[in-house]
Amino acid sequence: MIHFWAPAGTASADDVLAWNPDLEPDRFATGFGHAMLELYTRLARGGLEVSLGHAVPAGTRLVVVFPKSVYQESRLRAVLGEGRRSGGRFAVVRSDTPLSWRFPVRPVVEFMPNRQAVRRPWQQWLPPLPQRGLVPRRAERRGRIRSVAFKGYVQNVPSELRTAEWADALGSRDIEWLADVATDADGAGQRWHDFASVDAVLCVRAGRSARNTERKPATRLINAWSAGSVPLAERDPAYVELGSEGSDVFFVDSPFEALPVIDRLNADSELLMRVERQIELRAAEFSLTKTLEHWRTALIDAATSPRARRSRVQVVRVTGARVGVDVRMLLRPARTSMAHLRARAARWKRGVLRART
Repeated sequence: MIHFWAPAGTASADDVLAWNPDLEPDRFATGFGHAMLELYTRLARGGLEVSLGHAVPAGTRLVVVFPKSVYQESRLRAVLGEGRRSGGRFAVVRSDTPLSWRFPVRPVVEFMPNRQAVRRPWQQWLPPLPQRGLVPRRAERRGRIRSVAFKGYVQNVPSELRTAEWADALGSRDIEWLADVATDADGAGQRWHDFASVDAVLCVRAGRSARNTERKPATRLINAWSAGSVPLAERDPAYVELGSEGSDVFFVDSPFEALPVIDRLNADSELLMRVERQIELRAAEFSLTKTLEHWRTALIDAATSPRARRSRVQVVRVTGARVGVDVRMLLRPARTSMAHLRARAARWKRGVLRART
């Protein structure tokens, strides 16, 4: 049994199992919904023995944790306590969690957002599931860029894309601008799955920095490939390590740098067709079937791995101590350096051990 831990009050396991991600792609449109709920229901539909909820069933071999769901101290304590039922076997699905954040015990496996972020023996990279319910670019649109889209939250829209200059630049080229933007935290009101009329897509965002790009997965790039749309992407580590410039992606440092790329592709139909064929190959590489099998295999390996003994001891120490354990320093990833975090964690563990002796 593999258990996906969810805070109390999250949708029930029965409710999630009744959900078809491809028929209702706009439901559970959050990081937790994508990384945990969708993975859970797809694995369950595929016959794997999985469970979901706040309480961990007896016989569980692995507890899967999403960091942003345990930022609150009470939730972190709860998942550590429940983890004893699995013998201390945890799998952490980081998604875009800041790299400075650390789970207070060593997990059996920690899934990192990109290859560059893999720095420890128990860490590994797996691609995210591609966009659920995907409506791919219509085949008759191939051979020319007639539209450009941005898909994401309103706060991530670069300021350049809100200007008349941007609209005029596309209009002068007879290119349609498609802004598919969600204003609510739950992703309501968007159609991120619909690429039917999207010839090219901007994989860019506002507020980009080295700190916040190092923790980002290649979700948008993979979705563009899956849809058959040409990705025009910033140089995020996740994009650079997967994409091949001029073959299946075009890197730009600003949205306006995408305009000459579009001009070149529309002026050279053979180049555009080569790019579209290469994108089709990348889509097959990151198909839902292949990606889901990667996740299934990795989780089964973690659930049956003998490497959890140390984690089990740590969980007993953390949850069994009759002392007030301050874990707040683990919940402020954006403000805590890795070195400081390690020092605080070491002092905390020594204090727990002294309290038990």
